[in-house]
Amino acid sequence: MTDKPNLLNPDVPPIPDDGYDRLGEHGKSIVHYIIGDEVFTEAEFAQRKRQQYIQSPPEGFTSDEIRSMRDDEILDMDYFLNE
Repeated sequence: MTDKPNLLNPDVPPIPDDGYDRLGEHGKSIVHYIIGDEVFTEAEFAQRKRQQYIQSPPEGFTSDEIRSMRDDEILDMDYFLNE
């Protein structure tokens, strides 16, 4: 597997080549998020968002509820809060 160059910004490190078409552990697709010059896996991004929402929970949620949410629930919540 070779890394793919970042076509949007060739000055940053290449993107790991395991994209949407390959399956990671547990048969789940490995999705990458690019924020600035950093590349995160879906799990890393969800953990980052979880910490953000634990520190400042959205209206109607508690920190304990955020802690117990699955990664996909955190990412869905983040999407709808920022849509």
